[in-house]
Amino acid sequence: MIDDDIIYGGSLSLNGRPLALGLGYTTANSWSLWISVGRPIGQGAILERGVLR
Repeated sequence: MIDDDIIYGGSLSLNGRPLALGLGYTTANSWSLWISVGRPIGQGAILERGVLR
């Protein structure tokens, strides 16, 4: 028997450059769709190195 207070969910994503698509759903009849457009950070970027050196 499944407890009624537990909410289960899952998601699926398709990633490529420079586009990513995703879809998520829960047993509480809630869903989301996301689209991300961008490009990877290039070499020599400030985010490439650790903050604490």
